[in-house]
Amino acid sequence: MSPSSPNARSVEAAKQALSEFPLAKAGLIDWEVIPLGPFLNWESLFASGNA
Repeated sequence: MSPSSPNARSVEAAKQALSEFPLAKAGLIDWEVIPLGPFLNWESLFASGNA
């Protein structure tokens, strides 16, 4: 994975890739990596009571 790629196989892989950015190497920026998954509750999102 390259540092510019938004897709990573794991949180650790994403952190490793982000650590390669120049500002991260200089200690001027830090990243918070949040694992995302698919949204599974489409029924409740479009339920009649949510309009």
